[in-house]
Amino acid sequence: MLSKLCQCRVLTYGIQRAADFHVTDIKYIDNKDTSFKINGVDVLLHATGEHHALNAAAACAVASSLDLPLVDVAEQLRHFRPVEKRGIAFKTPDDVIVLDDTYNAAPDSFRSALQTLSILSGGSRRTVAILGEMKELGAFSSEGHRYVGEIVKQREVEFLITVGEIAQEIAEEATHLPASKKHHFTDAEAACQSVQDFIEPHDIVLVKGSRAMQMEKIVEVLKAKNEN
Repeated sequence: MLSKLCQCRVLTYGIQRAADFHVTDIKYIDNKDTSFKINGVDVLLHATGEHHALNAAAACAVASSLDLPLVDVAEQLRHFRPVEKRGIAFKTPDDVIVLDDTYNAAPDSFRSALQTLSILSGGSRRTVAILGEMKELGAFSSEGHRYVGEIVKQREVEFLITVGEIAQEIAEEATHLPASKKHHFTDAEAACQSVQDFIEPHDIVLVKGSRAMQMEKIVEVLKAKNEN
């Protein structure tokens, strides 16, 4: 472990029992807010997903190094809200929930976003994932995109749109979906021309991809549709 190579104080966090800041009892309130405990202290975040609980534990570890009491940090975490393009959700007039996570993407952040999509759906909304290519993965590009496709399959996403050449590998790995439920576009501009045709009332839609893919253009199209 890297911690054994450090000569300074080391604090750990996670869901492992041995972690200094141990996350337990993760629950989702109304398929939205995340409730959990850190070292037995109740924490509530107005954000969805296990990754937010782990991030909160990391924040608590940092705060403890500044001698801030855990209970005080937990209270302040109630004021946390996701920032623009980092998991902000909005609802359209025809009751479509759009999850805007377009700032950037990597395999693990895709995993977290797809978990959030699944939780927010509550099992009562059709899940739609509009996923753009991941850049800067180098030799691991194919492996990374196929990993995301496997998560899409595990989460049983019901409709998939991929954007960018390598993103086709996401669709190839999502073998649970028939061809009629998978559509591919070369870039965001092309997707913008057709994306509205695929979205139905009451869907929940995740839009995510690397910054270079400009996936926010698709979010703007979905917004514009509902402002008309």
